[in-house]
Amino acid sequence: MANIHITLLGSQTAPVYLGIMAINPDKVILICSEQTHNEAELIYNEIEIECEIKKFDPVDLDKIDAAIVELKEKTEPGDLISINLAG
Repeated sequence: MANIHITLLGSQTAPVYLGIMAINPDKVILICSEQTHNEAELIYNEIEIECEIKKFDPVDLDKIDAAIVELKEKTEPGDLISINLAG
């Protein structure tokens, strides 16, 4: 069973970083846009947790939906997924 934390990136990295540290997940998925990719890189380089960055056009709902389906297919029964939408 894995603890996976998905978080949206805005211009403020501190709340995202603190949320990751509070949850202490096994894996982090950072969701960013072209405009917030640098912020995602900052967090990626600061945490010592398995992490991946997913960059999306925030209005391309088809690609976002496909990525959600792909993530769902990669999870195992019993995996715990938390999502921080406040980014």
